[in-house]
Amino acid sequence: GDTDHDVKPGTPFEKLPEDWVCPICGAPKDQFVKQ
Repeated sequence: GDTDHDVKPGTPFEKLPEDWVCPICGAPKDQFVKQ
């Protein structure tokens, strides 16, 4: 979860808003790849 951005724990990555950024490194959602 990311309480600072109103994302509840257990939210699937695919359900994150398109403008979401990682709260730790600041990378935008489109910079992540499924492995």
